[in-house]
Amino acid sequence: MDMWLRRLTTMGVRRGMRGSRPWMITAVVVVGLRAFRRITNPPGEVLFRTKIKSGDRFELMTGVREPRKRRRAAQ
Repeated sequence: MDMWLRRLTTMGVRRGMRGSRPWMITAVVVVGLRAFRRITNPPGEVLFRTKIKSGDRFELMTGVREPRKRRRAAQ
């Protein structure tokens, strides 16, 4: 969905700046929607933070995720 919102924003701004009022309105609405999504879905929690110095080595490890249950399509 983010890809579509980004695409609509770009198209709306480009075409809206050329003088198309409907595209400018589209851009404004989509930017507002993207801002609303960002506010309602804050980024994940920072688990660990440290300064990295020259010569330091670090390793990133992730846990295994449980498989998601697929939703059935409405019939």
